Amino acid sequence: MEFIRTEHIYKTYPNGIRANIDVNLVVKKGEIHSIVGENGAGKSTLMKILYGMEKPDSGKIFIEGKERQIASPREAIKEGIGLVHQEFMLFSQLSVAENVVMGNEPHGLFKFDTQKSIKAVEKLCKKNKFFLDPNAKVKDLSVGEKQKIEILKLLYKNARLLIFDEPTSVLTPQEIEEFFKTLKVLADSGHTIIFITHKIGEVFHISNRISVMKKGKLIKTVLREEITPEELVEIMFGQQYQIQEKTQTKREKMKDLVLFSVKNLTFFDENKRKLLDNVSLTVKTGEIVAITGVEGNGQKELIEIISGITQNRIGKIYFNSFVINNLSTRKRREIGMRIIPAERTTEGVCEGGTILDNLISDKYFNKMFSYYGILNIKNIIKFVFEKMKTYEIKATGPYTLVGELSGGNIQRVVIAREIDKKMNFLIAAYPTRGLDVNSALYVHKNLINLKKQNIGILLFSADLDELFSISDRIGVMYRGRLIGPFLKEKISTKKVGELMMGIGVENEYSLKN
Repeated sequence: MEFIRTEHIYKTYPNGIRANIDVNLVVKKGEIHSIVGENGAGKSTLMKILYGMEKPDSGKIFIEGKERQIASPREAIKEGIGLVHQEFMLFSQLSVAENVVMGNEPHGLFKFDTQKSIKAVEKLCKKNKFFLDPNAKVKDLSVGEKQKIEILKLLYKNARLLIFDEPTSVLTPQEIEEFFKTLKVLADSGHTIIFITHKIGEVFHISNRISVMKKGKLIKTVLREEITPEELVEIMFGQQYQIQEKTQTKREKMKDLVLFSVKNLTFFDENKRKLLDNVSLTVKTGEIVAITGVEGNGQKELIEIISGITQNRIGKIYFNSFVINNLSTRKRREIGMRIIPAERTTEGVCEGGTILDNLISDKYFNKMFSYYGILNIKNIIKFVFEKMKTYEIKATGPYTLVGELSGGNIQRVVIAREIDKKMNFLIAAYPTRGLDVNSALYVHKNLINLKKQNIGILLFSADLDELFSISDRIGVMYRGRLIGPFLKEKISTKKVGELMMGIGVENEYSLKN
């Protein structure tokens, strides 16, 4: 029996982009239905339409056989549809129970009834096998536990269809395993799940059925057992490649030259909290050193200090044996350091600018591109076209606004700007986050190619498949400490996951120090 069905959904944005074209989707009651496709395929737009965040130009939505108009998220919730956002919307100082019931609080005589709230949440937790303390403060919980609170918020509002958009991107391997158990419990109890992800392995681990979207259209829906991972990727991208071998490369002999290092790096924020605790690491030429960890354990601060954004710290930073503590970000770039920022749309590019603007944003003062403040448009255009060709940036031309590009193409613009002949060290911060399989593969190939050119790379990532696929050594950040880095042959994904959760950290840290 179907829970939700769309008929002939069309959606075109004012800029002319046709996000959804004649989409006919059927999701059955009690199933886990994965929707996959490359960036810009129309998945997110369709989900926004189902949740009332976007209005379709035309088409119909049926819930349990009855046509419904969903004009807002409030109406979607009334119809039993809930969306779990990638960014959690929780109040950290409040308890689990207070967050779950917010907006629909039980009241006693003229006041909020705390005990009723706690009992309601306890009942939901017991029914869905969530091991959460309703009285616990959200600020003290793990990322996986916070995700469960977001789910409980929807269950409390009687949501019967739960939409998850890239839900595992912030979870440790152990939390992902626990999350999949949660999905199965929800499906077994009659809830319907729509699961959007770029990770093919997850699709085949959890799905009952799989729908593929491409260029705004729903191309195919199949049972999981009717298709192989290779066949699914071929449908998505129109090309075949071996899933397991896509980024594997023989580990080359590591060079002896230490290109970059930090020693005893410690950082306190304005509230005197220690966010980095005696961090030391080295990166050699032709080496990829990967750093992972649950978000908020010091990675952001480490990136900002290394790149020169943050100057207030204790410890030393070395580049080619020279101390660069006091060099500005621009000076660090001039000596060969580059960065792919963690947030491509807010830190990596100016979305309101053109491809041309973004590609010369750090080069406009070069003699090749300007003379006494007057831009050499001929040279700039030639340079931009060459970059667009080399990095396969799909756009109508140099004057296309970056904000109109897909996530994968925006990342290509960033990479095209950052990689040049003067660079010899790259900070790659979450370079494939939110990208589809094909775009992620493109990024991996570029990083591996740079490694072969003896470029040193410091990679920050939460994707363990990525870490073990392309890096030489892997370190884990936990509460401001860096554990490792370890040779990837000497550590397992299970061990990395345990360290991300704080298990065995003290032993490993004492051995290192």
